[in-house]
Amino acid sequence: MLARLAVFSIIAILLSSCATNEPIDEYEVDPRIAETHAYIQALQLESLNYVRYAEPLRYEPINMRYAILETNAGRFLLETKSLCRPLMAGTPHSDMIDERRMRGRLRTRADTLRGCRISAIYVLPPLEEAVENGAPEE
Repeated sequence: MLARLAVFSIIAILLSSCATNEPIDEYEVDPRIAETHAYIQALQLESLNYVRYAEPLRYEPINMRYAILETNAGRFLLETKSLCRPLMAGTPHSDMIDERRMRGRLRTRADTLRGCRISAIYVLPPLEEAVENGAPEE
């Protein structure tokens, strides 16, 4: 009888903990994510599988999902697979280890930025062209 009560108690605890884990709406966490996504859709930015860069990697985070990568070849928009809180953190931590399959190349679905998987790399138009198309000036 006591064992049965313990089993029911454990099941009740597990069910109640599962019920409180609601999915996170990333647009509620940071509205700039929706704006960046709309910018990508409006300009129909070209997507790449990889981009070459020179050490050190120079990037500027926009929000918890996107960052701008500056290279000699131009500017690129990096998108992470999910919300990436370490991207916005100023000081690197031990869990922010980046994976690189090839030195000098940043690949989608294989490499990470601040420990977060990169899901897409978009080619950004030159700044002057982007402003003409309605993008805010930096």
